[in-house]
Amino acid sequence: MQFLRQDYQFLLFEFEGRISRLQFWVGLSVMAAAYASLFMLISMMLPDLVSAALIVPMIVFAVTMPVALVIKRLHDSNRSGWWYPGFLILTAALDVCLFLLLKPQFAMIGSGVVTALLNLWLLVELGFRTGTRGPNQYGHRHVAEKSRGHAFV
Repeated sequence: MQFLRQDYQFLLFEFEGRISRLQFWVGLSVMAAAYASLFMLISMMLPDLVSAALIVPMIVFAVTMPVALVIKRLHDSNRSGWWYPGFLILTAALDVCLFLLLKPQFAMIGSGVVTALLNLWLLVELGFRTGTRGPNQYGHRHVAEKSRGHAFV
């Protein structure tokens, strides 16, 4: 269980450096569990006004964490973090083109399919493809402890 010993501030909130595939999946798992728990807790226990006030900072963190993970995985494959905004713009542009070219009902289906395929491609790139071996222009991988025998390191 050494792979669970992570520097979570680096993993989830910093945009520089590199992470392995295993660190990416651990980060996604921690993020999903934390936000599912917090959103449930806030929605069940707090009045609506207080809930709304707490949801805004949580959304900021909810956006920051996956962006930090994606950028560091892009760095691991020796790519700039600016590929991610480019990917988001490409996805939005394709959706707009579909809505301009097709009837609304077909555009919605096409948009869903295009978005799903692009997100699947991104998931394969980040979660399953090996990064650059050794150091690259973004430095060495940030590893809390040396992991042996794990498929996603």
